Amino acid sequence: MMQTLNGIGFNLLGGLLLLICTGTTAAAADEFRVGGKTGDVLSGSRMMVVNDIYYYVDRRAPIHAEGTDSKFTLDQLRPGMNVGISVLPASADNSLPHIKEIWIYLD
Repeated sequence: MMQTLNGIGFNLLGGLLLLICTGTTAAAADEFRVGGKTGDVLSGSRMMVVNDIYYYVDRRAPIHAEGTDSKFTLDQLRPGMNVGISVLPASADNSLPHIKEIWIYLD
């Protein structure tokens, strides 16, 4: 059985497989990276601000510092630090994007 979509023919089963594969690829691509300066760091509520945007920090988020093997905690982050963050967008049950990983860039 051949169907057409916007003038392009495809097999219904092949189209279904394409949708399934595209969906799993899109989920992996939802993660993005942001760089900037920290604002408020609210370690008690596990939130921080980067470039004037609030983020929730995942409890298991590793915090790295450029050029060192030392482990850092959220309590050690201060406003004005240059950071890079790996972020998952806000989900339906959470209004803030989630930080999965943090990199501190030492000046």
